[in-house]
Amino acid sequence: MSIVHGDVRTRDVTIGGVAVDPERSLAIWKYCPTGFGWGHGGGPPTQLALALLLELGVGDDEAFRHHYALKWRFIAPAALNKDLTLDLDEIVAWCRDRNIQIGGAA
Repeated sequence: MSIVHGDVRTRDVTIGGVAVDPERSLAIWKYCPTGFGWGHGGGPPTQLALALLLELGVGDDEAFRHHYALKWRFIAPAALNKDLTLDLDEIVAWCRDRNIQIGGAA
């Protein structure tokens, strides 16, 4: 099981200890060029949702189609002023339930 971890102080996010780079998601859409966030429905959580799908190897177009739903299911409900902890296996299962094609990262 891999863990998605977000540091509330720095807004850095890792998957299994490996940093999630925002650049690829920013190249698709700039919701929040200043970083990731969680615990609300604004730009930083939206950027994170898009980045997580891309990290899983979901294609650009498909990631763009599904990132809002991922945000509302996993990221927006997280505690606002606490570190983020998500189970990557739950996100992968959510993707598979929706027939979202996952690449080699999962």
